[in-house]
Amino acid sequence: NKLIKGIKRNAFGFRNFDNFKKRIYLALNITKEKTNFVSSRV
Repeated sequence: NKLIKGIKRNAFGFRNFDNFKKRIYLALNITKEKTNFVSSRV
């Protein structure tokens, strides 16, 4: 929930919704990579 709020805050200035979608996908991919990195490290 916090993540989504952060994305919304970042994309608030975006008028184009496609950019908003890309932003969400980027954020989700980044979080996935982080979790994978942490799990692979453990």
